[in-house]
Amino acid sequence: MFVYKILDGCPDVLTLKKLHAQVLVIDHLHSNPSIGIKLMRAYSSFGEPKTTWKVFDEIPAADKNIVFFNVMIRSYVNNCMYGEALLVYMNMWRYGLVPDNYTFPCVLKACSVSENLKVGLQIHAAIDNEAE
Repeated sequence: MFVYKILDGCPDVLTLKKLHAQVLVIDHLHSNPSIGIKLMRAYSSFGEPKTTWKVFDEIPAADKNIVFFNVMIRSYVNNCMYGEALLVYMNMWRYGLVPDNYTFPCVLKACSVSENLKVGLQIHAAIDNEAE
């Protein structure tokens, strides 16, 4: 698909925003949620976590899976927004989603850098329980 190729090699944030506007007009976020993931990753790579959140928020709740949450958490962590990353992690549970091997490293990094020992210990316990 043409949109995928452009998103994978988007040269700058202005081009990305233009493409995002076209995607919204065509309604691809509702008909093809994987485009939302690509948009989120692209915005995150340009250091745009707030716009990444806007795309995340545009995705219908029924379509949000663990990948969306992992991309959002990683976006916040990569942009030094550790508290926000932990909030997304906590909201993930409201959707009935269980963290996976991609979730834990990012969330643990957020705990470590923000010195949030309480949440870090809870996550460590969850990892131990999963390993058993």
